[in-house]
Formats: sequence, C-alpha cells, structure tokens
Amino acid sequence: MNMVTNYNESDLISFGRYLLSDRRKERFESIDREMKREGGPILHAVERLKDVHHADLPNWLEERNEKKFISRISAMCEESLPPEELEWWIKIRETLNNTRQNLKQNH
Repeated sequence: MNMVTNYNESDLISFGRYLLSDRRKERFESIDREMKREGGPILHAVERLKDVHHADLPNWLEERNEKKFISRISAMCEESLPPEELEWWIKIRETLNNTRQNLKQNH
C-alpha cells in the first residue's frame, strides 16, 4: 500500500537547505573516512554532493523531527518553570544544547 505525503513550500525550502547543509556534507565525508579506514573504495563526497540520493529524504526528516522535538521540549520548559527558578531553566537549556550537539556529532 502506497502512502501519499504532501509537502508544502516551507518543507521544500527546508529540504533544499538540508541538501546544501554542512551537516549533509559531513555525512558524506564521514563515509569517505570510514571507507578509507576500512580499505574500501572512496566514493568522493564532493561528487556525491552534486546529486540527491535516496537517503537524503529520511535523513532530512530525521533532522527535522529532532529539531521539532528539542524546540517543543524547550517551549514546555519555558512555560512550566516560574521565573524565580531561572537557575533550573539555565541547567535545562544547557542540557538541551548538549543534546543538540550530540545529535549533530552522531549524524
């Protein structure tokens, strides 16, 4: 069974930005380093970056969902913590930023 998914202009712009992003470039370069380390053929990231690949869509969706999740958690924390507990919010924000950095490093 095929599922139809509709994307709006904002989604297409976001996907285009992903295709041009440093994060996508880092993924390809990481694959090249891994292949070199294992003695396999190097696929040359520069050449592969010129095309759109089957993995780009799921990678973009994953990245977009991570950003939405972090944004939602951040908004919930801001709404639920009273201003007098600012020190807790600072700790939570640091944790969110650390999580964001870890997600970037793992992709």
